[in-house]
Amino acid sequence: MKVAVEDKQLKMGIVPVKIDELVRIKKEITAHVNKVTALSEEIETWRVSSSQKWRERLGHIQWEPLGKDLR
Repeated sequence: MKVAVEDKQLKMGIVPVKIDELVRIKKEITAHVNKVTALSEEIETWRVSSSQKWRERLGHIQWEPLGKDLR
C-alpha cells in the first residue's frame, strides 16, 4: 500500500523531501540572492561613479542645443 501511495504522490507532483534538504536548498537560494543583490549594488555604484566622472571630464565643454533641422 505504501508503494501505491508514493506512486500516486509522485504522479501528482508531490515529492517526499526531508526537512534538512529543504533547509539546505533555502540556504543555497539565499546565498545566491545575496550575491545578486551585492552585484546589483556594485553595478549601481559603478554606474553613478562613471557618469559622474564623465560629467566632470566633459563639464568644460559648452554644449549648444541642437536646432530642429539637423542637416
